[in-house]
Amino acid sequence: MAKRTTPDRNEKGSNDALTCFLASVDRFTETITEQIFAVVGDADDRLVIESTGQSFVAQTRKLTNHMREVAPAITPMQRRELDQFLRIQDGDALVERALLVSEQTLAKGPAAVTTGFLSWINEVMHTLKKIVGMIFDLFGGMPKWLDTIFLIIDELLNLLKSLFGKRVGLNAREVAEQASQEEICFIQELKALAELQSARGWRRAGDEEA
Repeated sequence: MAKRTTPDRNEKGSNDALTCFLASVDRFTETITEQIFAVVGDADDRLVIESTGQSFVAQTRKLTNHMREVAPAITPMQRRELDQFLRIQDGDALVERALLVSEQTLAKGPAAVTTGFLSWINEVMHTLKKIVGMIFDLFGGMPKWLDTIFLIIDELLNLLKSLFGKRVGLNAREVAEQASQEEICFIQELKALAELQSARGWRRAGDEEA
């Protein structure tokens, strides 16, 4: 496998840092589904699992492509804040570590797949979505449709995990219930973050008026 090269962020700035992060998001969704397909093999339900995985990848790719299209229009101030954030976030490395772990785990075969492992995949994706949400915020605000797109991505990933879990012998209901609970926690975390950011905005505005 050819070694993937990454642009020098310090030299080329936020455009390439954003490019690297979005490429990492795409790489995570594409690679994790390919790894799952490899474990499924030629099972009777392979076509259903493949179709679900491909939809998950395609929907995520449409979101990252939109971000690539929007990025050139941001203001210089937004670009500086974006660059600062992208230098601090660890999404690229998170994906690298996650795919290494998933590769090693799934290489052991179906017996190595647990509900904990599937839950961990969700946590990685949730972290990437939080970074995506902050990038949109730095673009000028999160679109009203973003929560719906996040929900669609989650539903596709959860369906993929449920089908895959059933294929490797896990309890499908347990996998689905766990995913549902994780989604509730993710929504609550986003709500709490939005409230915190709003409170800080009011505080900052008050300080400026004083």
